[in-house]
Amino acid sequence: MIKAFFDKENIFLQEVKDILIVEFWNSYPIYFSILSAIANWKNVRYQIADFVWINPDSLWVYLQNLEKNFDLIYKEKSINSKNTTKKIRYKIKDNFFDFWFRYVYKKQELIELWMFDELIWFVENDINTFLWFKFEKLVKEYLILNNWKNKICDFKFDKIWTYFDSKREIDLVCEDEKNKKVLFVELKLNFYKNKNKILEDLQQKVKETNLWKWYDKKYKVLSLNEFFELLDVVVN
Repeated sequence: MIKAFFDKENIFLQEVKDILIVEFWNSYPIYFSILSAIANWKNVRYQIADFVWINPDSLWVYLQNLEKNFDLIYKEKSINSKNTTKKIRYKIKDNFFDFWFRYVYKKQELIELWMFDELIWFVENDINTFLWFKFEKLVKEYLILNNWKNKICDFKFDKIWTYFDSKREIDLVCEDEKNKKVLFVELKLNFYKNKNKILEDLQQKVKETNLWKWYDKKYKVLSLNEFFELLDVVVN
């Protein structure tokens, strides 16, 4: 699929650019830079501002437009954040747009020079990191759509978030606040051999947060293949 996509005859290589230039008009260079920053995980406000070389106060207007008017990005807050927090991550909603800004727009000079072998090499060596974030999104969507009736979380949750602070991150937290139950999920794209060590690290991260003291806690490590097995999907 990667080789087929990065072909000089593929019209989709420039499709996103053509669509969004019409939407953004004369302001498209700065919007493209912002989306490129987010696609490359410079997704905290000060990181985006540094990447784009713009004052953080001026950046707010563009982020608002991308979220509210163009519906291209969304905000992700940690489970421990307040509504007024400035500790927010921005993410691109559409998977194809996210892919395009990470691999096509970022490497536009290789496309212009028809250096497709070099571009394919870069993508193939980076794609697992990109796919891990999509795996997290996939599992979260599955849990939301199948709340209570799924094979990962055995209780009905009223909150599902990612936890992150300056020192640690927990991929998914499913919380039943009323009944004081919580599930912590660590996601691994590939098969792992040291599951017990991963579980111990996850438990330690939870302990260090100093949250959920009176909750019935459960922990789960899940790989991509294990997730597909839960769905009875055969992966070659």
